[in-house]
Amino acid sequence: MVSEDQRLFILKQTIMRILFETERLVLKTLNSEYTETVQSYLAKNEQFFKPYMPTWSENFLNFENIEKVLQEQWFKMHKKQMLHFYIFDIRDRAFQQILGDITFSNIVFGAFQSCFLGYKTNEKSCDKGIATEAVGKACQFVFEDMNLNRIEANIMPQNLASQKVVEKLGFIREGLSLKYLKINGKWEDHYRYALING
Repeated sequence: MVSEDQRLFILKQTIMRILFETERLVLKTLNSEYTETVQSYLAKNEQFFKPYMPTWSENFLNFENIEKVLQEQWFKMHKKQMLHFYIFDIRDRAFQQILGDITFSNIVFGAFQSCFLGYKTNEKSCDKGIATEAVGKACQFVFEDMNLNRIEANIMPQNLASQKVVEKLGFIREGLSLKYLKINGKWEDHYRYALING
């Protein structure tokens, strides 16, 4: 029988080389070797993402900063504190064009076994079911392989597209958190959604 320490060690090794496939997509963890790819994805979609994101610093899109962000993501994944997938078309075997990304942050084990979910897709990938397909696969991994009990997603009331994604996946709206996050320079209310394992 595998002990809890052995299970977490195996999980850590798995997280550092994750690549999942769905019918149309590949979900992949990226290291700093993909800095230019991530930089291009964010730069092309800066204005599209802006209404739903915290304000980026002036140098956020600089190569050195994106490289640092990816290194920090990799470090936190190694520590099992977060999980970050980038979404690609299944035909893009060179992983050159990012369609979106998914983050599971503030991962806590023990009695809590919970995390927070965030996701976005590029402008061209909207309304094609890509977010639903990718987030569904990622949540399956978090529940089945990481053995977490709860995934929480917080979404602004005006972000109807994101609400549809989580509702299709079975997330339940638990309430409204007032002035929950500072988005694009303004404190925004967020609906609190949760998905429970089992």
